Amino acid sequence: VCLMHPLVLGGTCAIPGAFGCGKTVISQALSKYSSSEAVVYVRCGERTNEMAGVLMDLPQLTMTLPNGREEFVMKRTTLVSNASNMPVAAREASIYT
Repeated sequence: VCLMHPLVLGGTCAIPGAFGCGKTVISQALSKYSSSEAVVYVRCGERTNEMAGVLMDLPQLTMTLPNGREEFVMKRTTLVSNASNMPVAAREASIYT
């Protein structure tokens, strides 16, 4: 819990891990409950069906602002993704464009 506190206040993190260990659940919870103004969600080397799942789930998440108003998490989120079946040069280019 002490590790997550700076993240919720707007810190930076990387969540590595194997398939099915909960990286998406943790990152979506951090996106929803953090007090940051912008969330940059970078997923490199993912399978396309995993990113499609994120694109289906993330727009439905809402957060409650300090004034009590509800807002969609996607309003302040930027997604950067490249699939594992892309050539290395295309993966690198997708990060810089």
